[in-house]
Amino acid sequence: MAEDYLVSYRSNRYSVPFGLIGKEVQIIPVGGVLRVQYGHDIVAEHPLLAGRHEMRILPEHGPGAVARNRRQRFSLAGADSLNRWWGPADVEVRDLNVYEEVAR
Repeated sequence: MAEDYLVSYRSNRYSVPFGLIGKEVQIIPVGGVLRVQYGHDIVAEHPLLAGRHEMRILPEHGPGAVARNRRQRFSLAGADSLNRWWGPADVEVRDLNVYEEVAR
């Protein structure tokens, strides 16, 4: 499994539960379904995507999955309303000279 919670199969990516990051899972295509198994448990099932370089993310698989999926399908407009797990984004503003000092 990758460092995120997506597994690859035939150039497409599918989500698995967030808690499995870094764990080895088995990917089993069965008919038109991609089954993901961890140990003896089936942890995810997705309909196989027909195209290439597509992504299927289930909201229950992790924080931010809904927002990420919506941004890719539509746009960034309205994504803030989906940020319910972390609340409003706080961004630190600092002078760019700080970065020059760090690079020295």
